[in-house]
Amino acid sequence: MKARLIGMLTAACLFGLGQGAAAQDVLWGAVVVGPNGAYGWAVNAFSETQAEIAAMANCQGGCSEGFTFYDSCGAIALSLDQSTWYWGNGDDQWLAEENALDACFDDWGDACEIAVWACTD
Repeated sequence: MKARLIGMLTAACLFGLGQGAAAQDVLWGAVVVGPNGAYGWAVNAFSETQAEIAAMANCQGGCSEGFTFYDSCGAIALSLDQSTWYWGNGDDQWLAEENALDACFDDWGDACEIAVWACTD
């Protein structure tokens, strides 16, 4: 699977972000969530770390958890009470969302919604 979970992240320097696009074999993305419906995302980063940092910087509410993916799409589904999140990865937005929702539906029935999705180019 083209995804990795992110635990607590700390901001670090965006060293080299945007450099060396021609030499890169993969493009990374990340989606993150936080309390009260906060979310963030990043796509087309040249490293996993750059994607994590950019997604956290894009979050407007203290995001602390999420996952990274490369050359694909990622989505996070939340239980409607926002207590539990589920991630999905796929070749396109629809498949990523479906995988995230299927995981959530297993625990919560229909009480789930997509919080955020993103796809690399």
